[in-house]
This record gives sequence, C-alpha cells and structure tokens, in this order.
Amino acid sequence: MFPNGYPAIPRSLCFSTLTVFCPPDSAFFSSKYPQPPLTLLQYHVVPLKLDIGALASLPHGSKIDTLLLGHPLVVTTLQKDEDASLNGVIVTEWNLYNEGGLIIHGVDNFFDPAFQTLIYPWFDVKNNIHAEVVSGFSWVIRELKDNWSLLFALALMVVIVLGLLGRYVYCCKDNKDEYERMQQQEEAVDHVLDVKAVYV
Repeated sequence: MFPNGYPAIPRSLCFSTLTVFCPPDSAFFSSKYPQPPLTLLQYHVVPLKLDIGALASLPHGSKIDTLLLGHPLVVTTLQKDEDASLNGVIVTEWNLYNEGGLIIHGVDNFFDPAFQTLIYPWFDVKNNIHAEVVSGFSWVIRELKDNWSLLFALALMVVIVLGLLGRYVYCCKDNKDEYERMQQQEEAVDHVLDVKAVYV
C-alpha cells in the first residue's frame, strides 16, 4: 500500500501490459458516479494487452478479467456492429495512449459491474459459489431421502440429545436453587450466632 492509502499494483502485474478503459470527463460529473469508488476504477483495468485486433478476435459473450477480482467485462459486440462494445458500453477511441506496457482506450461511459450478474449470471463468481453450496446441500438431502433409516436415526439422536440437555439444565437449576437455599440457611445461622456473641 502506498503512503497515501492507495493500494499498490501487485508485483505480478508490474511487468505485464495493462489496458485501461477511460470514460469521458462528463461521466465523472453524472449523478450516478460523482466520485467513483476504487472498485469501480479497478473494473476499468484489464491486466493484459487488449488492442483493437485482440478485442475484434473475441466472440460475443466472451469474458475479460479485470483488476476487480471476480467481475469480468463481457464482450457485447455483435457481428453487425461497427463499434466494439464491452458490457454494452461502446469503445469510442482506440489507443489514446499506447507505450507497450500501458494502453488506454476511450469508452462512452462507466462500465456497470451489475451488468454481468444480470445479463450473464454464469460469469458471476458469487453465483458460482451459491450454485456449489446448493448442489452440495441437495446431495445431502438426496442421500437422506434415499436412506430413511439414517434420517430416522439422526432425528432420534437429535431428540435424545435435546432431552438430555433439557434434563441437565433442569437439574442444574434445581441444584442452583438448593445451593442458594443452603447459603441462605448458613447466613441465617451465622447471623444468629453473631447476635448471640454480642449478648454473651
């Protein structure tokens, strides 16, 4: 991390090419993104060389990873389109800056990170994790359905454990009440003895 609080570029990216998609100045004055967060800016940086030829070679629906981990850009250029587009945003100017290690292209607006999750949900990392969890859980349910005896034994164990736990709590409460009663008796006896000692 730099002293000013901005994250440093990882060393693995220091010797590779970065491609930046830069929206026009007017996009920074819109009410939607008056001061774009760092994550939105990371979403506009691709850690590879992506010139006009490379982008033209990618078919519609291709995924392009960005510095915002788990949030790729999606190629939305159709064969009939004259201009290339990513996430439905047109690339307006190619090679605004190109010195080999850094390429900057102009786009007509900010890329919306929600684009991929709404239109191309299979590219969403969170969606993939959710699908894995659901499929894992459904496997457990399927196994339990197939093995009713296992399900019955599991339910019986839960009932027994809950019963024992309830009895333990009840016994502890009884023991606590008995202990408090004995403490009160001891305090009363001590008080009586103290009173007798004063009068003797």
